[in-house]
Amino acid sequence: MEKILSLSDRLAARASNMATIVAGVLCLLMSVHIVADVCLRFILHMPLPGTAAIVSNYYMVAVTFLPLALVERMAAHISVEIVTERFGHKVQYNLQALVWLLSLAIAILLCIATWSEAMGKWRVAAYVMESGFRLYLWPAYFFPPLGFGILSLNYALRLLGYLTGYPAGGENQLKTAAEHLKLD
Repeated sequence: MEKILSLSDRLAARASNMATIVAGVLCLLMSVHIVADVCLRFILHMPLPGTAAIVSNYYMVAVTFLPLALVERMAAHISVEIVTERFGHKVQYNLQALVWLLSLAIAILLCIATWSEAMGKWRVAAYVMESGFRLYLWPAYFFPPLGFGILSLNYALRLLGYLTGYPAGGENQLKTAAEHLKLD
C-alpha cells in the first residue's frame, strides 16, 4: 500500500506542478499580450484584436483554476484557527481529516459540474465574435474541471494518508497520525 501511495503521490505532484507551470506560462504570456496591446494601441493606434476576450476567457481562467492543487499541496490555502488551535493534536488532526473529506466532496462536485459545462460548450463549439474574428471559447472551459480534478486527487491522497498513517497529498501536510498519537 505504501508503494502505491508513494507512486500516486508522485504522479499527483507532477500533475499539480505541470498545471501550475502551464498557468505560470499563460500568466507570462498574458502580461506580454497586454503590454503589446497597450503599446500598439497608444503608439500605432492599432490595438491587438480580441485582447480583452482572450485575457478574460483564457488567461484568467487558467491562472485561477490550474494552480489550485499546488496551493493545497503546499498547505497554502487560507485557514483561520481561532478555536481549533486550543484543541489537542489528535482532535486537530481528526478535524483536518474531516475538512479534507468535505473539501474532496466539494472539489468532486465542482469537477463534475464544470466538466458537464465544458462538454456542453464543446458540443456547440462555443465562440464569441471579437473585432471581426471568431474566438472559440470552449477550450477554456476545460481549465476548471482539470484544476478541480487534480485538486480532488490531492484531497483523496491526503485522506488515504490519514487512514494509513503514510503522509501523502502534499509536502507540508500535518504530521502523520502516528506522530500525533505520540504527542497527546
